[in-house]
Amino acid sequence: MMLWDGESKGTLNNIQNLLGAGKKTLVYFSPERAFYRLVTGDDLMGLVARCVQTLIATAQRKIEKVAAAGQLALQE
Repeated sequence: MMLWDGESKGTLNNIQNLLGAGKKTLVYFSPERAFYRLVTGDDLMGLVARCVQTLIATAQRKIEKVAAAGQLALQE
């Protein structure tokens, strides 16, 4: 389980690493006071889309980089 404020790059990186290792991840997203169950890169992108717009581009670039390296599968 991860606690994420929607801003911490370290927590986002840990979530990506868990998903990249094929592990399901439960994330408490503090801006919404809600839990999200993440299984795929698309799940993570959905959660990232809820963040402040300035963080979305940074997170998407990192996710795409990890996916390109074959560490995280994104559905097309």
